[in-house]
Amino acid sequence: MTLASDTSVVIFSKDRAAQLDLLLATMKIHWKALRPTVLWTASEPVFERGYEKANAIHPGVKFVRERPRTLLNKNTAFKKDLLSVLDARLPYVLCFVDDVVFLRAPDEDAIIHALHNDRVACASLRMQPGYDHAYTRGEDMVPPTIGDDGLWDWTTCDHDWGYPMTVDGHLYRMLDIEPLFKNLKYRNPNSLEAAMDSSRLDRPLMHCHDSAVIVNNPANLVQTQHGNRHGDQSAHTINERFIAAERIDPECVDGIERRGPHTEFTYRFIRDQR
Repeated sequence: MTLASDTSVVIFSKDRAAQLDLLLATMKIHWKALRPTVLWTASEPVFERGYEKANAIHPGVKFVRERPRTLLNKNTAFKKDLLSVLDARLPYVLCFVDDVVFLRAPDEDAIIHALHNDRVACASLRMQPGYDHAYTRGEDMVPPTIGDDGLWDWTTCDHDWGYPMTVDGHLYRMLDIEPLFKNLKYRNPNSLEAAMDSSRLDRPLMHCHDSAVIVNNPANLVQTQHGNRHGDQSAHTINERFIAAERIDPECVDGIERRGPHTEFTYRFIRDQR
């Protein structure tokens, strides 16, 4: 067994099929053994067309559409959807949002070794030594001292360095996270992360690689519940180009300067050669 085969992977996606395609394409390049399930929703029919194309491009990936919201189920529907796609039989769980891009392959052995330490809350695929800017806050942050084993004490840190609970690229033990997914109150990925942050694990350490495995490009905003900081690359325009036989170039991330796990960069498109 490998870490990839032992991990239940869930990707949350809304109105961003082209960005999801980029995530899946770069995942295939760098961590092909992962078997993700995409839990998606679309606010307009034109975005549904984007997911139809993404599903056609990635037939080996399971796409599950969120159930329609009603007055009766609006507070519970997303939770039921998440629990239905989570494979709680596996020892690990890893979630992503759809504006993530893979940069390189992880060291599976290093992650497994770290999570054998009971004091480690999670393995972060998005952090790396030296990151000194918290994009979401628009503030600089102080990098911690990280041991040769890739561990640091998140309880003494601020911003991204002191933020263990996220649905964006942290790998956890299933025994820690499944009870939270079952018992917390939440209606969408954003409120799930907020609820997780209010129920932090009693494990003071986190792990990261020498160089981050993923980066998040906050190019646009597609939800209205949280006013997250973001760029101005239109989700509609990106989706239209995707439907019209273009895809985001996986190499568009090459060479970008990163000071933190969230880094804006401009998408570059290529013709769909399928």
